[in-house]
Amino acid sequence: MYYAKPGGDIYFADDFEAHEVHKGIEHQPATRGGKWQVSTGDPQSYYVDNNTSFGEGFKCLHARGGAELVAVGNRPLDLSGTATVTVDLDVFIRSDSAYPNIMPNPLTKSRHQTAISLKAAGQDTPLIGARAAAGAWQYWDKNTYVDSEVKIAYDVWNHLQMALDTATGMYQVVVQPVGEMPILAAKGTWAGKPAAEVHFVISPSHTEGHSSLYDNILIASRPD
Repeated sequence: MYYAKPGGDIYFADDFEAHEVHKGIEHQPATRGGKWQVSTGDPQSYYVDNNTSFGEGFKCLHARGGAELVAVGNRPLDLSGTATVTVDLDVFIRSDSAYPNIMPNPLTKSRHQTAISLKAAGQDTPLIGARAAAGAWQYWDKNTYVDSEVKIAYDVWNHLQMALDTATGMYQVVVQPVGEMPILAAKGTWAGKPAAEVHFVISPSHTEGHSSLYDNILIASRPD
């Protein structure tokens, strides 16, 4: 329901199970397709944790914030043809509460923000993207982030999918807090086909006392 089926052409994937616990991610190979690179900020802002993973396995990526992490593929992510490109991952965002909630609480807030995007090399703005900020999921539409009015479930794992139609530049964002049904959060459009190589990027804010976690990252495509 709402989810687009990922294709068999896997560009990049990482469940962090092969990484050493409490070690940084900089220049480390992913499960498949390439390696990680901290492009801005302190490389020690990211490390692999073993106490908050989601799904199979027990490891995940922990971000302290304030640094941008890029998935550097072994080959370019091709957006020139006619295909559906899917970006799937699980995201956990800490709230302002002293202790995490066991179940999603719509009243919970957080000063922490994080953005997940596909971004062309040399560009400050995303091609497509989803951002958790100010209590709601936002999505990139042409040249700005727009409020989807879908509330963020803090302190629990959320599955996030962005599914892009490369022929039209239109994409959809689906979110699913653990234990709940998937929600079609938004539909957006890129500003135009990128002229440079495109990368998957994670950009959490530097928020004192806060963090965010990421797991089961899969970027894939299938011809339409």
